[in-house]
Amino acid sequence: MLALEKQFIRSNFYLKLDGRLDTNTSSIFDTFIQPFLKSEQFIILDFETCNYLSSTGIRSLLIAEKKLQKIGGHLYLCNLVFEVKQVLEMAGLDRVFQMLDSIDEAIQTVNKITQTNNKNEDLKLDDYVFKLKDNEHKNEDLSIWIN
Repeated sequence: MLALEKQFIRSNFYLKLDGRLDTNTSSIFDTFIQPFLKSEQFIILDFETCNYLSSTGIRSLLIAEKKLQKIGGHLYLCNLVFEVKQVLEMAGLDRVFQMLDSIDEAIQTVNKITQTNNKNEDLKLDDYVFKLKDNEHKNEDLSIWIN
């Protein structure tokens, strides 16, 4: 059995999984997450009360992650119980999924990314519009010459 629920913390939503994500329940998960895959870039999944993850469940998570990566997003798995975390690590999927210790940590990570993405601005000079965006060279000056 698997129960899924959308919950909120300080205007941020996450999806709570309760039970087993396996062959019998992965289709329920797939149906439940589908609308979020169409409307969200980042999805946080709370595994605190998900006590079992099968290969079919892993497949569902991988499909969701792949869809989110196509739009620059990610699936964030948090509060993983020891057995579920161990299965993901043994399969080498800790390099695929963003695995975090708590919902708060996941929300902070997502908020940091979305705030950075929203900092991209336009610079208007005379009849010119320059698209500015953050990059890894934070301490470099910007010089513009217009002839």
